[in-house]
Amino acid sequence: MERDYAYASYDALRNLFNTDGSVPEDGLRLVIDQAWRTVKIMCDVTLVEVVDLTMLCEAQLVLGIKGR
Repeated sequence: MERDYAYASYDALRNLFNTDGSVPEDGLRLVIDQAWRTVKIMCDVTLVEVVDLTMLCEAQLVLGIKGR
């Protein structure tokens, strides 16, 4: 990935995250749908099929952060 593109992607996506590190479900759905359109995949996918929050939950536990 080109550096400029990486910076722009980071800036665009960092505002999607909550302060506890999680992403609201509707925001996550938008990101997934955009990615699917970009690679021209036209099938429905559930969040469970593409998201694993295990590491986030473990990090929140270690850091004493109450998840949403």
